[in-house]
Amino acid sequence: MSGVPVLEVRELTKHFPGRRRLLRAAPAPLRAVQGVSFAVRRGQALGIVGESGCGKSTLAKTIMRLIEPTSGQVLLDGRDTADIPRREFARRVQFVFQDPYSSLNPRKTVRQTLDAPLQHLAGLDAPARRARTAQLLDLVGLRPEFASRYPHEFSGGQRQRVGIARALATDAKVLLLDEPVSALDVSVQAQVLNLLRELQTELGLTYVFIAHDLAVVENLCDEVAVMYLGRIVEQSPAATLFAEPRHPYTHTLLSAVPTIGPGTGPRLRMAAPMDAAGPAGPAIGCAFAPRCYRATLRCQDEPPALDAALVGHPVACHHADDTDPEDHAP
Repeated sequence: MSGVPVLEVRELTKHFPGRRRLLRAAPAPLRAVQGVSFAVRRGQALGIVGESGCGKSTLAKTIMRLIEPTSGQVLLDGRDTADIPRREFARRVQFVFQDPYSSLNPRKTVRQTLDAPLQHLAGLDAPARRARTAQLLDLVGLRPEFASRYPHEFSGGQRQRVGIARALATDAKVLLLDEPVSALDVSVQAQVLNLLRELQTELGLTYVFIAHDLAVVENLCDEVAVMYLGRIVEQSPAATLFAEPRHPYTHTLLSAVPTIGPGTGPRLRMAAPMDAAGPAGPAIGCAFAPRCYRATLRCQDEPPALDAALVGHPVACHHADDTDPEDHAP
């Protein structure tokens, strides 16, 4: 794993304007992504986790240039992606979508689906495309005859393998995966995760893996960033995050993971439910303060910076060095 970031995000921000209504003032903008920064080294898998509505998918689409950021930069090998031609960027960075069915054209066979990037991005002629299609299908564990089939003829796991093959068609080395296994059965999830791990090792891939399932992230990712209302609130190596979570929101996510049987281990503190305002609420102080069991007056007035000074890895909490008592109550 190289120490040089292959993908770097600097203060990335995306705001959506509020929808104006008749005889009413325009509402506050929706702050979907707010000053997110991180770097991913070559061959690393970075997991981004958080509950629905925290801005994970918007972040991924902004990185992929599917939507334009309000401000901030995305760098690929140190080069601003705004200066990289779209075709070159698409050859080097690809996206794997959450829904393996709606992301494939139902009227196109697998061969036609793979032909599009091979022809328009890689510039291959027909014989080279046929050879590359067979190679891609073998790479993701599908038989060569599947090339003539349509999406409805596959299971969910097989369709997602086709989606992964499409992402790898141009030999891209950076993949953004937006909850790629959340729509699959548990047993199929394990098969696809094993495939992703094997491909990462074999091809030297770099992953930005977006998920809400902490078990999936722990299984695949080297480092984890926890996102809450558009901001990263904690980031550390996966082993550290799961063993010693420091942000109250990280505690909440981990406390929601089901365990088998009573008394199987200590439970972490659970936060209060989210306020209805969500990412359109006031931008004063810590966004998590209304739900937080540690909150003080300082939290309500002063937004915490994402800082590693208190506990050794970046945490956006004024009280990150506080030790929460483990709750053994039933």
